[in-house]
Amino acid sequence: MSVTLAAEATGTDVLLEGHEGYGLASFSAGVARTNNQRLVRHPTAADPAHVHVVGQKTSSVRNSFARESILLIEPSSCKDAPPEHAASES
Repeated sequence: MSVTLAAEATGTDVLLEGHEGYGLASFSAGVARTNNQRLVRHPTAADPAHVHVVGQKTSSVRNSFARESILLIEPSSCKDAPPEHAASES
């Protein structure tokens, strides 16, 4: 999973560039560490604060990220949206 360190981010518009339709969520580094995930810096030219979250993403780990994350920008569509969300997009 790729993330950007919020304290070093240059803005949300840059993060979603080239990723039309995607959303943006926030979680603390502590959430990753609690779930036995490692944070490995992987800067890019476009995003010097880019980080990879490394570790097995079991269903319990994914659920923990989902529970502990804050949705900042809702995606325009989501292939895994619950039925109530999919119905409202029609």
